Amino acid sequence: MLYNKLMLYSRKALLARFVWFTSILCVITSCNQLSNPLDIPIAKIISNPRDYEGQRITISGTVTDAISLFVIKAFIVADNTGEIYVITERILPKKGEHVRINGSVEESFTLGAKTLTVFKEQPSSQ
Repeated sequence: MLYNKLMLYSRKALLARFVWFTSILCVITSCNQLSNPLDIPIAKIISNPRDYEGQRITISGTVTDAISLFVIKAFIVADNTGEIYVITERILPKKGEHVRINGSVEESFTLGAKTLTVFKEQPSSQ
């Protein structure tokens, strides 16, 4: 009888831990502000753009600015490591919006003292 009570307690404790862990996991995965572990930190791309040139990768962060010049649409995405210019063909996201983007590093060039790395968004159907 004592054994049955201990087993029942152990099952309840195990179930409670499982529910707690699952709840925490759901909160973490549903939070848009956390980046996916598969996302490449922007600072890694900026410091070694040739390592990623032409490869399809994913970045995520917050839009800090958006620019539309005739046929070119671009916006700046920042994560906690840096920021990068993103060229897109879609409607520009709003400033402050959290985005996750698939694409590739297309160019890195220097303008005066500033080096500019450009990330080209690829449509999700590719």
